[in-house]
Amino acid sequence: MLIVRRGAFVMGSENKLFSQSPPHRVTIATDYFLGAYPVTQSQWRVVMGTNPFTFAESNTSPVDGISWDQAVVFL
Repeated sequence: MLIVRRGAFVMGSENKLFSQSPPHRVTIATDYFLGAYPVTQSQWRVVMGTNPFTFAESNTSPVDGISWDQAVVFL
């Protein structure tokens, strides 16, 4: 896990072709931890007991094809 420290930064682009426009200030109010590596399909199966993956390639492949709600339950 990596710690993301609280602070502020400018996010976005002046380029109207990108959905992240216009640039705007973002504030992170509290520190939080972020996983340094993607969750693998094997890790997901151990915790959730399911295999919902679109691309079930190998145990070391990253999880894909899950919903936000499924990710929240995993956490």
